[in-house]
Amino acid sequence: MTIFLVVVVQYSPLGFHTLAELFVIVISFIMLAIALSTRQYSRNNLLLFLAYGYFWIGSLDLMHTLVYKGMNVFLEGDGNIAVQFWLAARYSEAALLLAAPFSAVRRQNGFLLTVFFAIVAVGLTTLILAGEFPTGFVEGEGLTDFKIYSEYLIVLILALALIALFRHGLDISTDEKLLIATAIIMTMCAELSFTFYVSVFGLSNIAGHIFKLFSFWLIFQAIVVSNLRRPYTVLRESERRYRDVIARTQEGYWHIDAEARTVEVNDAMCNMLGFDRNELIGRPAYDFVAEENHAFLKTQIVKGTENDHRQYESSFKAKDGAEIKFDVNATTIRDDKGEFLGSFAFLKDITERKRAEETQRRLTAAIDGLDDIISVYDSEDKLVFANQALRKFYPGNAAALRPGATFEARMRGLVAAQMPLDAIGREEDWLAARMESHRNPGPAFELPRRDGITLLMREQKMPDGSIVNIGTDVTERKQVQDALRDREQQLGLITDNLPASIVQIDSDQRYKFVNRMAEKLLDRPAAEIIGKTAREIVGHKFHDKLRAHIEAALSGTQQEFQTTVTYPDGRERQMEFVYVPQIGPDQTVIGYFGLGVDISERHALEERLRQSQKMEAVGQLTGGIAHDFNNLLGVILGNLELLLSRTEHSLEVADFVETAIGATRRGADLTHRLLAFSRKQPLQPKAVDANELIKGMYDLLVRTLSTSIEIELVLDAGLWQCEVDPSQLENAILNLALNARDAMPDGGRLTIETANARLEDAHAAAQAEVEPGQYILLTISDAGTGMPPEVMARIFEPFYTTKGLAEGTGLGLSMIYGFVKQSRGHARVYSTVGEGTTMKIYLPRASDDAESWTGDSSQITVDATSRGEVIMVVEDDAKLRTVMVNMLDDLGYEVFEAGTAAAALEQIRQSRRINLLLTDVVLPGGRSGRQLADEACNQFPGLKVLFMSGYTEDAMTHRGRLDPGIQLLAKPFGRVGLGSKVRQVLDG
Repeated sequence: MTIFLVVVVQYSPLGFHTLAELFVIVISFIMLAIALSTRQYSRNNLLLFLAYGYFWIGSLDLMHTLVYKGMNVFLEGDGNIAVQFWLAARYSEAALLLAAPFSAVRRQNGFLLTVFFAIVAVGLTTLILAGEFPTGFVEGEGLTDFKIYSEYLIVLILALALIALFRHGLDISTDEKLLIATAIIMTMCAELSFTFYVSVFGLSNIAGHIFKLFSFWLIFQAIVVSNLRRPYTVLRESERRYRDVIARTQEGYWHIDAEARTVEVNDAMCNMLGFDRNELIGRPAYDFVAEENHAFLKTQIVKGTENDHRQYESSFKAKDGAEIKFDVNATTIRDDKGEFLGSFAFLKDITERKRAEETQRRLTAAIDGLDDIISVYDSEDKLVFANQALRKFYPGNAAALRPGATFEARMRGLVAAQMPLDAIGREEDWLAARMESHRNPGPAFELPRRDGITLLMREQKMPDGSIVNIGTDVTERKQVQDALRDREQQLGLITDNLPASIVQIDSDQRYKFVNRMAEKLLDRPAAEIIGKTAREIVGHKFHDKLRAHIEAALSGTQQEFQTTVTYPDGRERQMEFVYVPQIGPDQTVIGYFGLGVDISERHALEERLRQSQKMEAVGQLTGGIAHDFNNLLGVILGNLELLLSRTEHSLEVADFVETAIGATRRGADLTHRLLAFSRKQPLQPKAVDANELIKGMYDLLVRTLSTSIEIELVLDAGLWQCEVDPSQLENAILNLALNARDAMPDGGRLTIETANARLEDAHAAAQAEVEPGQYILLTISDAGTGMPPEVMARIFEPFYTTKGLAEGTGLGLSMIYGFVKQSRGHARVYSTVGEGTTMKIYLPRASDDAESWTGDSSQITVDATSRGEVIMVVEDDAKLRTVMVNMLDDLGYEVFEAGTAAAALEQIRQSRRINLLLTDVVLPGGRSGRQLADEACNQFPGLKVLFMSGYTEDAMTHRGRLDPGIQLLAKPFGRVGLGSKVRQVLDG
């Protein structure tokens, strides 16, 4: 601010004067506002006195500013009047500072002070305006002697004020005193500066105004320090201590306002109720207080009572719904007028105490109803308490069971009735021994009675000398002990023969029991295990691995987990463990039982099952794709063949068409492979001698494989026949041979073996989708590069290949997998990197009534041309239907066509000349091709039927095998294939 004023004076001295005066005027007015607002917090009256005085001094300075030369607000800027207002303000300021130290010890009335200073200020203003105030400035001559000497007089008064401040201001704090003293000195400097200036806007005038500005600011700071900063600091420190106390207390703290809304809670309260602080603040206390306490809350807390401090019990609802009992000490908060503002309370959780009291009450009732006999004798051996069971066991001895009767009287009554068996004949000796054991209780002992009852007696001497006597009827227990001993032996036999390791470990983690399987797992006998710690037996590494589960079990939480265990012979097995806490009689955990089961085989089976499910899902997808693709290939192949047969082309065009036909046929082969993988190709299984089939393929294999590969056949002479589609089996063997060739680029040996195999129930159960029974085992082994585990896991997936981009489709093994599974067989692969691969294929043994395979694979040439027959073509794909009609027309057949079963039946009825029904299996309109054929044949018994399909349907096949008598033409097909099959069915 000072720098700003120095800059302003360079351009406008009048502006400098005006801004400086306005600043001190504003400060003086703010002083009064602060003093009035904070007078109740002030430590003394000094600052209130200064604030009222400076307000009116500021008012005089305001008049000085308004009449200042150049302002011309009124009186046309009279210089003398401005100086007179200046002197009036300065005399008032000096007198105020002189009187201030004496006001600090007196109680001041703010209204009277305001009136007093107002009278002084108004009186001085009146004198000045009436011309009665001494002249301080003469236009053209400058300052008068009165003005100059007044400055010195004011300085003198200020010096006296400074002395009075330090001699009489005992109640003024050091920091306030230093601020006021500095302000007085600044005011003195300002007055002296005004006696040395030459011109009105000279350097002395500027310095004087700056000193004055600092003087007013220091007085303002004194008021702020005393009335604002110090009270705020004290208040903040008090609040900090208050919050620290609230935070540290173990009791809950709850503060609510007049509307019962939560204002503050401490961490202890939040922890006891389970709420976060934000969940409580601002919410009504009714939300957390049990409903039965709402009315009490309204009357005792919200409305307040004459007694502002109350202690009572109340129930609260925790976040988890539990009810918590609290002992509440509540205090009402009121304002200065006694109006209710709210309440705060300290709450102590007494839930456990209440529960204990209730438990004690129930315990007393329960003891009285126990079957055990319970009695309590005081230090003088007189009966204090006896439950009902005691009276039941001592009939006719009522006098000895009344309160106040002695224990000796009770025992003598027993002896007189000849109840204790071991007392008969030695009554006095028995009685003396019994009294001695009663006075000095020892271990529990049995008391056999003449009536056949055996009591187990236990006595406990209490610190106050009283004795608790407890008797339990153990008659039945004695009878079952022998049986229990036998059962324990049987249990030992069972646990030792269970396929699971069973151990019992106490709270010190020491073994107490191990079965035979656990001995095997831990590789040592039970004698070396019992009494040792788990860490000593299993080693620190494995113990650290199990530590969290062990500690949880010993804390009372049952544990179920799986882990890998390394056996002493180095084998790693997957184990599933269950740790069950063992609870002792006092309801504490005294150890745990451990059960360990080897689940390695189960994991392997689950993994194979997941793989099988994945392959099934992929099969469903690929089967659907192949079905739709077959129709497209059929349209393409048929049109290409028609194009080639109906027009004359150049050799180049013919080559193009032939190339497209070849590509289409390769696409058809690809879809057939997909159908084989998805198990949706139609199979024609026969009883096949696998040895003969392999021998028949030997020359083909030799020609196909490299000369560097040696083929070895190891064929079982007594091999059963297998039930399989021979063409598919040949294809599978050829594919495996080609894979072996690729795995042995430098040559090697390919071995093909056959053998009979029986898969037992246990073995089949461990494999996914394998049925027990008799199988033919076909083993094909190579000595090639082998496969790593990550490749082995995916070899049956379609389109997965490790060959180059143009070296394979990735469908060979997947096709074999699908064919084998569809044939109700099983395939396993074994491979080691660098040692080769072995594929084992299990094919079911053929039944006695299965059709035998002759081994004749020669091709028979069929004349496909028409002999005047009429054919009904039913196909919902219009483009494929058109191609089929054109091909049959070229072959000389008369053709009718339809897209649905209903339309086909109608044409068959009308024509009555149809020789062959050629229909797709899947048709729209609600009737399949099989249903169409059945209806048509019922109406026209001599009608021949040929089905078409891109994949098998349940209506045509059973588990992928064509139903007897069914003729099927697989899509896609060409002109020759269509004509040959049609001719074969018509001639058959």
